[in-house]
Amino acid sequence: MYVPCGSDQYWDLRDEIVQLEQDLQNALELDLDDGALDSIKSMLRRAQAKDPSHVYNVIGEAAMSAEERGDVEASEKYREESKRARSMLPQFNLEGLWVGK
Repeated sequence: MYVPCGSDQYWDLRDEIVQLEQDLQNALELDLDDGALDSIKSMLRRAQAKDPSHVYNVIGEAAMSAEERGDVEASEKYREESKRARSMLPQFNLEGLWVGK
């Protein structure tokens, strides 16, 4: 579902997201038709959905928002998805034996 962080695929995905964001900005500046804008936005959303750091941030905010509204079921659903995305982020996967001096 998510591209593993730090892999070549991940960096290619990040480059694709940056390029799509630039394309969207250019399309907005050129005042392109809604069909072209929707196409770029759709490609951008699909790419961002594969990025675990993006999903972790967005879904975490959605979980907090649902919690504030009192929607416990939605909040739990978002938290579970957030955990799946977090498991792909190396800065949170620090299991194992650590030896210090």
